[in-house]
Amino acid sequence: MSGNQLLLIDTTQTQRYIFGSNRLMENIGGSYLVAMATEQWVLETIVKNGIEPHNIRQKADKTYEINPDRYFEDGLAVEVITAGGGNSILLCRDKTVMKTFLRLYSHRLLRDAPNIPVYTAHEPFDWSGTQKLAEAVGKLMGETANKAKQMQQDSQPLLGVGVSVPCKATGLPAVQMSKPVGDTPPYPISAEIAAKHAVADQKNENLAAITYLKKEVPINEDHYRYPGDFDDMVSRKGEANYIAIVHADGDGVGSRLKTLGKGKDWDNRTYITERRKFSDGLKAATRQALQATIKSLQDKLLQDSKPNGDVLIAFYGDEEQRIELQPIEEGKYLYYLPFRPIISGGDDVTFVCDGRIAHALTLNYLRAFKQATNSIKTEGEKVFDKPISASAGIAIVRTHYPFARAYDLAEDLMENAKRARRFNKWKEEEIGALDWHFTVGGLYGDVRTIREREYKGGSGDLTLRPVAIEKPKQLSERR
Repeated sequence: MSGNQLLLIDTTQTQRYIFGSNRLMENIGGSYLVAMATEQWVLETIVKNGIEPHNIRQKADKTYEINPDRYFEDGLAVEVITAGGGNSILLCRDKTVMKTFLRLYSHRLLRDAPNIPVYTAHEPFDWSGTQKLAEAVGKLMGETANKAKQMQQDSQPLLGVGVSVPCKATGLPAVQMSKPVGDTPPYPISAEIAAKHAVADQKNENLAAITYLKKEVPINEDHYRYPGDFDDMVSRKGEANYIAIVHADGDGVGSRLKTLGKGKDWDNRTYITERRKFSDGLKAATRQALQATIKSLQDKLLQDSKPNGDVLIAFYGDEEQRIELQPIEEGKYLYYLPFRPIISGGDDVTFVCDGRIAHALTLNYLRAFKQATNSIKTEGEKVFDKPISASAGIAIVRTHYPFARAYDLAEDLMENAKRARRFNKWKEEEIGALDWHFTVGGLYGDVRTIREREYKGGSGDLTLRPVAIEKPKQLSERR
């Protein structure tokens, strides 16, 4: 039997890694490192360490991408099947190649992203055998990955000793002091937080995470900047400040991937081609939807805004919600946008915005995502046989509310929206759903528990949500 090996590189519990801090700079740094670890660093490890021949090429901007014209069956040592969107799948010639890659890749993670929750799983596969690649990938990402994920969850970080100073964000042993940021004095940070600071300093527009975001989701830099702190996003003197954490996810994407090629007599090469189209199409749809959302916000601000001293008064949304943009420099038409993407991987998106315009921005994103999946083409043909809807959860909280808990709430709300979508059969019409929750204090229990306790009585339900983002053709009893 051939010694070929299928290798999966994936992440688990990324929300704890990304959102374990209330500092936006550290959230952004964590998100960037996760994106790099599951795409560019995978490709760089192969190219820069001479694991040849391979199917990777360099782009004009010095980053790397998959070369679709290089095939494993032509004698490659490794073929990257997909990379990005939260995971990577590689096909290695044998265990020696796989172990060489894993040794070099692990060294990169330990050096540049300590404590990042990456795990790997592998499965033997004979390219020239009778087993279909689709079946092998399904097993790799199912049963085999679940076992590897459990081992990752059971591992514990190395804690300090009695004389160690704990990191203020993670509680792990501190290795250095942070740089002062604004009015915040230096504080002890662990290796994990130091790595995040190294790529995402809110005062340095040229650092890697900032450059990456502006490349993926560009903005009008003549007038706007992405906020580097939650207070820059919403601050208003004399008023309570609220931000919204929005988590959106494509509907039924996992099911579509599992059934990709089912009932079709695809050979291994055709499966690789179609899986890449699907993966690249999702990433493109997410990017286009975010860009459309940003454009709609900027266009509205430029159209309807009026300077009032150093504050820009603007209106956005169907109800024309009044917002105040904070100036970056006095006397200049340069302001912080009330919006910041945090995660963009595959069909999975998280962004933070001014709480007052959260619903308008979220609806804009969900509609743009569905429209993008219906229009994206490769070689003149649509990538998806039908449009893909997306559902979202919105958690509206005070600016300094614990960010990890706010994200958990947004994710819980998104799952609640998906449950309502299934129960009400909105999925049959590819209609997404939306749920939200507004809190001024702590939370006691999950969303369903809170609503059962505080919003339901003998006469009915006071929430009237989740809601469909489009009008269904057939209305059913809500749940």
